[in-house]
Amino acid sequence: MSRKFINPLKFIWAIALILIFVNLIPVFLSTDLKAEERVGDVLLSMTPGNDGGAGIPNGVTAVVVYYRGLDTLGEVSVLFLVSTAVGLFFGREKSETKSETKPNEIVSHSKTLVLPHFMLTGLYIIFHGHLSPGGGFQGGVMAAGMVLLLLLAGDRVKQTKALHFIEGFAGSLYIIVATLGLYFGVSFLGQYLPLGEFNTLLSGGILPVIYIFVGIKVGTEIIGLYQNFQNKEAEE
Repeated sequence: MSRKFINPLKFIWAIALILIFVNLIPVFLSTDLKAEERVGDVLLSMTPGNDGGAGIPNGVTAVVVYYRGLDTLGEVSVLFLVSTAVGLFFGREKSETKSETKPNEIVSHSKTLVLPHFMLTGLYIIFHGHLSPGGGFQGGVMAAGMVLLLLLAGDRVKQTKALHFIEGFAGSLYIIVATLGLYFGVSFLGQYLPLGEFNTLLSGGILPVIYIFVGIKVGTEIIGLYQNFQNKEAEE
């Protein structure tokens, strides 16, 4: 058997990364930092404040949507790329359907009772994401779950063009709202809307608005994934 040549640079990079990691371990284990010097404590202390803070009680939402909202925009873009890739592999504009087995009778009759709960729960999670655990991602997935239930009940995803338009429109509104912070606020995703009364539904400035757009975009993208898998099953 012929021996394969191993690039020595791989060993050099591996040793360098190990040394860097070993030197960083004491930093992670250090408890000498004062509470006011730790990033997490600083962000949590700033979150409820109306002066430079997010003005909301939910520290997770403040970090995800406000302090590092640009990263969240990238995550939404990644979800769009995943949905597009699945569509390229499994989706097709026109597909001939074949006869399928009839869905369970219990599922067919209970969908009308369960679907409103899926939708209301998803909307509640989206609209209260700045007050309690939850938000656009979780609420969008919950609302999109009703489409999966429809598929199990034998229905088909319709109005796909409208869904794609809503998806792109919601993502564009996210960018527009964030960019307006450069003109009316102090930075990208900066606060420029009234914060309102603390710990109420109409509070948090731009944060609940952004979460609504994220929820719509995430929900429509997941519905698109369901549609692509549905088309693939119909072709087989």
